[in-house]
Amino acid sequence: MYSTTPTVLLSAREAAHALQAILADYPPQSAAVSFNLLDSHDTNRALFVLTEPPVIASQRLRLAALLQFMAFGAPMVYYGDEAAINAPGKNGFGDPYNRAPYPWADASGDIKTYGPPEIQALSYYSQLGAVRHSLPALRNGSLVTLFANADVYAFARVAPPEKPVVVVLNKADRDAQTAIPIRGLYPNGVLQDELTGEKFTVGNGRLRVTVTARSGLVLVGTS
Repeated sequence: MYSTTPTVLLSAREAAHALQAILADYPPQSAAVSFNLLDSHDTNRALFVLTEPPVIASQRLRLAALLQFMAFGAPMVYYGDEAAINAPGKNGFGDPYNRAPYPWADASGDIKTYGPPEIQALSYYSQLGAVRHSLPALRNGSLVTLFANADVYAFARVAPPEKPVVVVLNKADRDAQTAIPIRGLYPNGVLQDELTGEKFTVGNGRLRVTVTARSGLVLVGTS
């Protein structure tokens, strides 16, 4: 199978609406166990679809993975995405180019053909898995939209009595400063980003954050 459908670029607000539409269309039990893929053996590779310069495309891949791991359902990683392998399609075809061999360092062949593996991406995917494992709300919680505009999407995963997890994504090519309505999840106090350790303050019902371009935050209360 292959697809020649042009890539549809969604604003953060449109992405938020799309996720809520999925949740409205399917029973909660189905959404909770959905297999969420960025790409597969039936599609073009994500990095092929992301046509920006390699460094930026890799950042966008990691941002997409952040949403994949923090939203509802079970994140399914097609081999090689976690290493940002370069396996471009041709003439719109995904298959067979999307089945390129993983660039194992101890295998025969030239590791540079589809690699080498991007260490930063490998580390990031591992970190996402560890964070998801450590925070039950990311596996069992409901998804509550907190804020969305053209570039920034913030939502919470809520599963009492576990601590709510606030996820903030910035798709823009510039840093974003945003005051997010926290909807009583954390009346006041400090939230810490599980990815970097950076801390942000909640006051007067709003969480004020600065999110680096093409990246995101995974925030949990410190007390």
